[in-house]
Amino acid sequence: MPIQNALLQAPDVPTLETPLKIILLPALPSQWLKGSIQGARLRGGIIVDLYWQDSKPMKVVLTVANHGRPRKLEVLYAGKVLVRLTSVPGLNQIITNFQL
Repeated sequence: MPIQNALLQAPDVPTLETPLKIILLPALPSQWLKGSIQGARLRGGIIVDLYWQDSKPMKVVLTVANHGRPRKLEVLYAGKVLVRLTSVPGLNQIITNFQL
């Protein structure tokens, strides 16, 4: 799990009403300029595929399991909110074109 934590984090939140913050590439090793991680599992039945290039996120795919509960999500990179959305069971959201 330590390698996954370098690439993707979703710290616990006190309630389901509090947005779950998904932090992209919080501790990416400098040698990993390009790469991906697929199938990372987060709270609430959320599965994340993350692709990066030049040490910056290029594409994120969020998939929510059919048993997942609706909740607010914030996707962050370098302390900046890239997107806000609400997860719903069965969601498959592709996020690209980040304003970095």
